[in-house]
Amino acid sequence: MSGFFPDDEIKNEGAGKLWLKSERDKALDEYFEGAHPKQLGIKYKKAPKAFLNSILNKLRYNYKKEGQEDQPGRAERYEPFSRFSRKGKRFTPNEVDFIRCHRELKLDLSVTAKILMRDVSELKSDKSPEQVKGDGKAILSTTLDLVLALRYVYHIYERKLVSDKTYDDLVAEEIEYGGGEKVLKSQQSARDCPPRIKTLALYLCERYDDDKPKK
Repeated sequence: MSGFFPDDEIKNEGAGKLWLKSERDKALDEYFEGAHPKQLGIKYKKAPKAFLNSILNKLRYNYKKEGQEDQPGRAERYEPFSRFSRKGKRFTPNEVDFIRCHRELKLDLSVTAKILMRDVSELKSDKSPEQVKGDGKAILSTTLDLVLALRYVYHIYERKLVSDKTYDDLVAEEIEYGGGEKVLKSQQSARDCPPRIKTLALYLCERYDDDKPKK
């Protein structure tokens, strides 16, 4: 069983198979580069929610077994097996989201840095994680924040950064796989979105303008 997680809580919900540590770490590297959780679940276990439920959310929210709340959680116990360093790279939206989750849990920065494969010093910033610019390559990483930011850009700035089909596909995937149905179907005005969405919207506009061919 060498290379497998020892406990059955890492079983792929839907495929019934354990994750190899090498698979887990490759998926984490790809996620922090900007890949969507659904794509990674299908790629490694042929189950859309496999990575989200078995790996990502348990690290994101420092999962603990019932009755073991006084023990270190999944994030605190994580040890890299075969990872690539992200030291010095620009932060992607996926990393920003992960940092925000850990800050809300008040986890030690060393825990977050180890999972992101970065130095702790890179996370010691007076800025909120939403103010950290991400890598433009992750512009189509389907997250609830991204969908809300695209909506904000459309309604407030009256700009369309992606096609109607692309936007509709992002919304459909977020509702089915990301759990954002309640938020996306609410009647809340785009203008009332939280500051992090407005920050991301500005970044997307800037990145879109930077990527346009120069005349």
